[in-house]
Order: sequence, then C-alpha cells, then structure tokens
Amino acid sequence: MLRFLGLLTANSGVVFLLALVMLQACGTTTQQTKHVNASYTKIWINGKAINLGGDLTFKNLVILEEALQTLQKHAPKSVRSINSINFINNADHFPYNQRAHAFFDDICLYEGSTFYPDGSVTHVEIDLETIWHEVAHAYTYILGYRFLDEWIAIAGNVYQGERYGFYREDYEEKIIAGVVSAYGLMNEKEDVAEWVEEIYSYNRGLGSVFNDPKRIDKSDPRFLKKLELLYKKEFISREIYEKIKPLLR
Repeated sequence: MLRFLGLLTANSGVVFLLALVMLQACGTTTQQTKHVNASYTKIWINGKAINLGGDLTFKNLVILEEALQTLQKHAPKSVRSINSINFINNADHFPYNQRAHAFFDDICLYEGSTFYPDGSVTHVEIDLETIWHEVAHAYTYILGYRFLDEWIAIAGNVYQGERYGFYREDYEEKIIAGVVSAYGLMNEKEDVAEWVEEIYSYNRGLGSVFNDPKRIDKSDPRFLKKLELLYKKEFISREIYEKIKPLLR
C-alpha cells in the first residue's frame, strides 16, 4: 500500500515530503518506535530528492527532518550534495568504533546495540550531531580537493592520523591548534566535519565546545580563519557565522 506523508514547516519554508512504500511494518503501536521498511522511500526537500535505505523508526524520521531542515536554512548546498541516507542496524557494516560514515554522496547511519565478551552492552542512537557531521563529509566530497587544500593551508601540519586518541585528555582542558576536538586531529576531512558538527550543535543549544569559549585558544588565528572559510564555502549561513565569530575573538 502506498502512503504519502507531507510535513510542512512554515518558519523555514522547507517542504519535507515523503513517499513511503509500506512493504513491511513492525514493532509496537507507538509511532515513536514503529519501524518501516525504507527500501523504496524518498524524501524531497525543496525539490531535491534523497533516497532512504534500510530500517528506520518514526523517531529517527523526525530527527532526520530537523537536521535537514536546519541545513536547508543555513547551508542548502550541503543538502543538495546528498544522494542517499541509509539506516543500518548491523555494526559490522562500519569500521571499528564508528557509528556512521559517508562515501561520496551516500551516508550510512548506525543504530543498535553492541554486546561485548565481558557482558557489557552499548546502545547507539541516531542524533542530530551525527547527521550534521556526515552531511559535512558529503559536501566536502562535492567541493573536492581545492577546498581541502585551502583548509590544510590554514591548518598546517597538525594531523595525527590514528594517533589522535593520545590527545583526548589535552582537549578536555583546552581547545588548541585550530581544531575543535581531538578526533579532528585525525585528518583534514574529520577536522571539517567536527567543526560543522560543533557549530550546528551550538546553534541548536546542544553540547558544544563553543558553549565554553574560554577553553578556546583565541590567540591562534586558525580558529577564525577556518570559520571564515566555512562561511565562504557555504557550510554555514551569515547568521551562524556572526553568532560564532565573537566567540573566537
């Protein structure tokens, strides 16, 4: 049976329209936990179609809607960079310790439980921050190496690869080197995505390094230069740029 669900948000002017082919439905009777098979689902945002794949809940659909509406308002080109978003409940799909990844314009998000030999369990849920992070990766792929070369020219020789974990404690005390998290020290692509995630988290009132700007080493000009480049390349709007800029001075 074919069902159509349209959600209109007047404030942002974004039409979030879904055509759901309900091949399979399961779960409880509450809308928040009900699952739908997304194999033949598309969403349209201002005329841009994005394919959905995998198994998703209505709760995640609402989270996805908010994340993409925010980006459509402040970074519409990043939304147009997405081809598909896939909801995966098998942790083996991802490299070790990852919960999401983007391959060019295709995004995969993980939600599920991982059971360890010692009997411990971790449960991962999809959230706004992860979606913003992965869309930043997709948009970075579209912009290509010219953008990354500009970013690296600002960043300098700071990236540590897999050794980034050695710097976690340092970043609990001070935000340094123009990088907003220890994970951003992995490479330039993660640095960009971490910046975007932290900016939109701050804008939404979520946990962010920008909530405590005293931790940021404002004497380092790379922070402001990276923010300016993100604005120039349309990862963020002028509204958000003007909100973050004073925190870096």
